[in-house]
Amino acid sequence: MKSYVMGTRFQRLASDIAVPLPTTEQGNRYILVIQDYFTKFTEVYPLCDINAETIANVFLKGWIKRNGCPVEIHSDQGTQYESQLFQGICKLLHISKTRTTAMHPRSDGMVERGNRTIKEMLSKYIDRNQSDWDKYIDYMVMAYNSTPHDSTGITPYRMMFGDEMKMPLDLIAGSPSDDDVETHFKNEHSFVAKIREELEKAHEIAREKLKRTVIRQKDYYDRNVKEINYANGDLVRRWQPQVVKGGKKKLYRNWTGPWVIIEKLTDVLFKIRHSKNSPNVVVHADNLKKYTGVKSVSWFKPEKTILHAQPPLINYFDSEHELRSNGASENTHDNEPTLIQSDEYQTDETLEPPENCVYKTLEPSDSSLNITLEPQTVP
Repeated sequence: MKSYVMGTRFQRLASDIAVPLPTTEQGNRYILVIQDYFTKFTEVYPLCDINAETIANVFLKGWIKRNGCPVEIHSDQGTQYESQLFQGICKLLHISKTRTTAMHPRSDGMVERGNRTIKEMLSKYIDRNQSDWDKYIDYMVMAYNSTPHDSTGITPYRMMFGDEMKMPLDLIAGSPSDDDVETHFKNEHSFVAKIREELEKAHEIAREKLKRTVIRQKDYYDRNVKEINYANGDLVRRWQPQVVKGGKKKLYRNWTGPWVIIEKLTDVLFKIRHSKNSPNVVVHADNLKKYTGVKSVSWFKPEKTILHAQPPLINYFDSEHELRSNGASENTHDNEPTLIQSDEYQTDETLEPPENCVYKTLEPSDSSLNITLEPQTVP
């Protein structure tokens, strides 16, 4: 399991669109969820449609207008996020756009879990016909952001603004005295410094808690995971359920293949291909398993590597031992080096490298120069 830990606000946002819900009186059918990775602060927007223009408009007027531009936005491979409009907005605002791999929602597990929590909260309040859920969605989000998160131990609201959200109970218990309010107005700088101190304190506590939470989640996940390493050229099967209209889900063919491992991108991401002319697909290792059939792939040829090393520079002969131009074998004195030049290995044949070769040049290092040659003794 690979973890992605953030260290500050608005460094990375996660976004997801919930499945169609019952249509409300306002015509809303969908939910757009935006969540900050570090603070866990969440915003939910009920929508009538989920085309690319609507999603981009909500991002601009709903989140960016209030909280500014994030460094990165992470989402699934929905057409709304992959559209030229959304990609163009991210490029215009200098926002890095990342996405999950196909058929692997765990890559966006935080916002998926947030969706589940909000739906569970809504189910406790809506009518039996489920047509009024958009009336309660804002209150559910308010309750979510004012509740301590399990990963940080702090409420998302406090992580965001440096203070706890004012609730009806606070109004009943009373508000600060007039003297305190007046003091705040007279010492704006001290108030700002206090908020900054509270934010730094809350963020430091959250970072330490997030580190422990990530380790705990990784240990729990890795208990039942068997590590499998694939190399270039290996044949695998891919988890890709084949939906047949009118068919039964239990009889679907969930594994397709064989696929060929083209390139290993990371420890958990692989680039695969099904046939010679098919496009490459990036797949998570969880959706792959080793192919054990009898089929073979003849169109794929792994690249071979030819290493071209620069010859080391060896100052073997002293100035007093000059080579003669005739190229003959020469022996001068005992215990002196002998140079032998032979035509035995000379040939006019041109050697061509094999196909599918990758040429690499190795530069000589300092260690390659530390070579000691002993002179040959001629009897």
